[in-house]
Order: sequence, then structure tokens, then C-alpha cells
Amino acid sequence: ESAFRGFLDPSFISNMLNAITTQNLDLHESDPSFKPASGSYGSAHMSDKMKMHRPLHMGEPLTITTVAHRHTAHPKGSVKTSNFQVADAAGVTVLSIERQVLQLAESPSAVATGRSTSGPAQPASLSGSEYVSTTAMTPDMVAGYCWFVTNRIHNEVETANAFGYQLPIWAGTQGMHIVLAHLFSLGVPQTLTATFTFKRPVFWTDTLEVRRAQIAQARSMCVRGCGVLHNTHSSLIRMSQ
Repeated sequence: ESAFRGFLDPSFISNMLNAITTQNLDLHESDPSFKPASGSYGSAHMSDKMKMHRPLHMGEPLTITTVAHRHTAHPKGSVKTSNFQVADAAGVTVLSIERQVLQLAESPSAVATGRSTSGPAQPASLSGSEYVSTTAMTPDMVAGYCWFVTNRIHNEVETANAFGYQLPIWAGTQGMHIVLAHLFSLGVPQTLTATFTFKRPVFWTDTLEVRRAQIAQARSMCVRGCGVLHNTHSSLIRMSQ
């Protein structure tokens, strides 16, 4: 995209992890009995912590290495925290990613609507924020983006319902791409340290608004949702740089 000025969107690497981790491809070398995962299972992106040491160039060879996995219990299933390193052809680490996903247990009786069960969700505090852009999600945008992923909560209504969602949800990396496209349009960062935290599910028919604000000498951007099927105005993703 023109916003990235010929450089690689680092969220593209995180998107590749969607396919790698959902098919267990990251376990290939360590498990001689490896078989790609198939069928439906639910996991929801919770956060990405990304550290880019230099701009990534289109066309350059990069190698993704799994550094570690750890699991912790969660009332809705378990949280998997994974660390990845991305190296260039010289073996130098150019990008580090720590990712958290919620591996969900099936719960068809508790369908998520995007609202907190403890009460109305409150918008993030971004006083003085300014409007950046609006993106209207569609089923084709979400299902097409996730066509290579075995995690069917992104493209099958029945599977989304089985894991507690009213409709299929976007891949969190789609939100990362929206935010980073704006950031790169202002100028290509030579280094980048960013944390993306996903607060609410985004359904494949939601409309999203990006706003930005200056907070403590750092740029903060927040994607806020205006749902087509519900009236939530909660903070959906917050990127702190």
C-alpha cells in the first residue's frame, strides 16, 4: 500500500503468525509426528507487543523463529503467550513479537454481543483526540483475510456461535494494519515499539473509527467501534507507541 512507502507493514508478519500458529506449523521442527491442524477451533487475539529494530523492506528474505510458548489458565479457556523473533538474511533480529491469544472453550449459551457483561463499556480516555478515518468491515473482508486460517470463528457463523460470538469476528491483525497504515502515512518510523491490546470483539459487519491523540510525548491511536448490530462505542484496540 502507498501508506507504507515501499516498506513492509510489520503487522503482515503478525498476520503470518495467524496461519503458522493455528496450523501448529511452529511445532513442525520439534515434533517428528507433526500434522497440520485442521477443522474448527476458537482462539481470540488478545494482544501483540511488537519491537521493530529497523524498517522492513519489501522482498527481503526474513526468517521467523519461535522462541517460547507458555500457557496460563483463564475462566474462558487458557491464555497462550508466544514469543517470536524475525531475522534478516544476515541473521540479525529485525522484529520481535510477543503475542497473547485466548484459546476458548466452546460456550454456545453465552453469545458475545461486544458489550461487557459487567455493564456498559466505557470509551478510552482520549481527550482532545482527532478523527482519522472510518472503515466499514464486511463478511468478505474478514473471511477473505482469514481464508488460510483453520480458526473458523473468523468465517463461519456456526463456529463463531459455538465459541460464544454473535457473528464471526475479525482477525486482530486487521486492526493493527488499519492503525499502522495511518502511522506510516505520517512517515516511516526507523524503530517502533508498540503494544496492541484488543478490548472487545469486532464483528464482520462492524464499522470502525480511528482517532488519535498526543499523550506524554507519544502518539496514541484508538480504534473505536460503531457496531451495525449493536450500539457499543467501546475501545476496541489501543496502540501505545
